[in-house]
Amino acid sequence: QPGGPSLVVCQWRGERWALPWSQFTGARLGGTESDAHLEIAFANYLVTVTGENLEALLEDVAAQRVGRLRDLPAQRRPAAASDAPFIARIEVRVVATGIGKEATG
Repeated sequence: QPGGPSLVVCQWRGERWALPWSQFTGARLGGTESDAHLEIAFANYLVTVTGENLEALLEDVAAQRVGRLRDLPAQRRPAAASDAPFIARIEVRVVATGIGKEATG
């Protein structure tokens, strides 16, 4: 696969995860262009990406062409890339199965 066998998710100065593409179950994009929310579901994890211009990222995730995601504070955003995807925040939650199904117990 172009993105490799796993998606590596890195939080700004925080935790990191390696989530296997073989457990990818789907993705959903919501919000507006300037306040977008991309949910990336795996068998046991839900990755929520918040940022701007995430439409192209959805396409790349759907084709499993992404190897790494990381968020950056707004002040670190490159000025020349105003229409490029920018990830302001990433959250990773353990879930039972897919989008919107939180683990219980």
